[in-house]
Amino acid sequence: MLSKQLKITKKNLDASLGSLIFNKDGDIGEIKRINRLEIQGESFFQKFKSAFFGVYKIEVIIEQVEYSFPEVTKIIAQAIKKDAISDDPLFSNIQANIENTLDKIKSSKSIVEIFEILQINDLDSCLDQL
Repeated sequence: MLSKQLKITKKNLDASLGSLIFNKDGDIGEIKRINRLEIQGESFFQKFKSAFFGVYKIEVIIEQVEYSFPEVTKIIAQAIKKDAISDDPLFSNIQANIENTLDKIKSSKSIVEIFEILQINDLDSCLDQL
């Protein structure tokens, strides 16, 4: 699965600003703002634990953006290259044959085809954090 659970800190939230979200239907969103709303819990102890562990309700402001399909393939290919050299790659399933995968992405004709190339199943609704 692409999404990872993170301890919600200001640094983690700020790192997500500007990230692009690619949906299978072709919509592209950019994370413009993330607001920490409130800590979790009803009792004092639950709220204390929430604050101590950095667990907050958040609001994510996403603005729809437009890119041409060649720009989309370039953005995704760059993100895949960056992911490949990270300590904890999200796309570990393509690491063995990354150059072939990048070639397929660059020659793809649709975002649905890119999702298939990256083996993103129906449970994953978008390519996030790119």
